[in-house]
Amino acid sequence: MNSAKALLPGPMSIAAITGLQVISFDYTPASHVKWTQITDEVVTVFKALAEEGLSGDDILFFGDSAGRWLGRRLYPENA
Repeated sequence: MNSAKALLPGPMSIAAITGLQVISFDYTPASHVKWTQITDEVVTVFKALAEEGLSGDDILFFGDSAGRWLGRRLYPENA
């Protein structure tokens, strides 16, 4: 399964190139739930980041496959 830990080299590369802090997280696989649940899980992460003082301007969302789709849904203006 594609867990955040298994896919960590990608986020680590982004951190090394940009110098930014990277947070990688897992969400329920799309084959097990409806997209609304996955979107809710991702929004929960964004809310937690906001509680830590980060704004949308501080966050770069990236992914591949379903993760890329989620990024486009959350930030359509940057797709």
